[in-house]
Amino acid sequence: MNISKPSRSLRVLIFTILGATAMQASSSQSDITARLYGGYTLHDTETFTLNGQSGDIDFDSGWMAGGSLGLAMNPNWTVELSWDYSTHEIAEGSISAAPATMTNIEGGDYSSNSFFINGIFIPEALSPKSLRPYVGVGIGLLQEIDVDLVDAGVETSYSTGGEMATQWMVGIRQGIDSQTAVQLELRGVHAKNLTLNEEGGDNQLIDIDYKPLTVNAGIVYHF
Repeated sequence: MNISKPSRSLRVLIFTILGATAMQASSSQSDITARLYGGYTLHDTETFTLNGQSGDIDFDSGWMAGGSLGLAMNPNWTVELSWDYSTHEIAEGSISAAPATMTNIEGGDYSSNSFFINGIFIPEALSPKSLRPYVGVGIGLLQEIDVDLVDAGVETSYSTGGEMATQWMVGIRQGIDSQTAVQLELRGVHAKNLTLNEEGGDNQLIDIDYKPLTVNAGIVYHF
């Protein structure tokens, strides 16, 4: 697959935030957190262009899994570095080769491997077993994203890497004890106007968006 290196701007952003995090950790007692989560994900119908021909894809539901390491900058704000994998099965689609000609897409999948830097705001716990809402936003890198299209039993893959994306999240967190909590979260990711290159070929699938919506559950541990 065609995987690009992270852009210089993203590398600068990562090192800047990690540097600030390290300074915070050295200047005061830190609160390091780890999260593991997974869930059910949906994706809207997507349109695209393939060699000048318009097309569309409808998706079945999919799944995602991920994890993160974070550092509390103060009782309300946490900065974290997260990794996520997400995949959606393609239900059906079509490519319009000419006004009277249509190529059917029989199946395939749309998958991504991504890294994000997130900022999360959560109210300070009144007790270890408090129920607390939280919100967060993030910026990151689609380290790899690919689409596999099946036509007449033949699968063709299109992929790219190094694309920027943003995400948001809202959720609730229920404390179990002073170190452990469980969470339920709604999360959205957005990357726009992607260009994916055919693997082993010269064709390009262009102007396709990536915007999954995920409901996930997970566990949070405070070290």
